[in-house]
This record gives sequence, C-alpha cells and structure tokens, in this order.
Amino acid sequence: IHGETNALEALLAQPRGELDRVLREASTGGEADLGETEALFEEIAVVLEEGEIDPELAEAVRSQFEFAAGEVVRND
Repeated sequence: IHGETNALEALLAQPRGELDRVLREASTGGEADLGETEALFEEIAVVLEEGEIDPELAEAVRSQFEFAAGEVVRND
C-alpha cells in the first residue's frame, strides 16, 4: 500500500471485508478461520488504542466495525 490515502482506505475496508469473507465461507459450507479474523481485529484495536491516530480516523474505523456488525444504518 503506497500513500496515506491508500493506507487509510485499506484500513477502513478491513472490518467489512473480513465479515464478507467469513459470511462467504459460511454460505458455501466452508470453514472460516476465525482465528485470522480475531488476529486482524486485535491488530486494528491495538493501533486505535495505542497509536497516535487522528481521532476522526479512529472514529471512521470504529464506524466501519459498526457497519460490518449491522449496528449502524445511514439514511442519506
């Protein structure tokens, strides 16, 4: 990933992309490795908690987790 914008886009896509991957595996009768998912989410959580992250970026990442979990619905 090159550039700050691309890195941010990749980070913001992680929660939703990972949930989609797990759902695809489940829908085809496959076995999703939830250990990989847990490790990814733990890494993101550590960065959010311990890193010097812009508060708006941290909120954007948290929002993506909420969207992925179906907890937020936007009425644009």
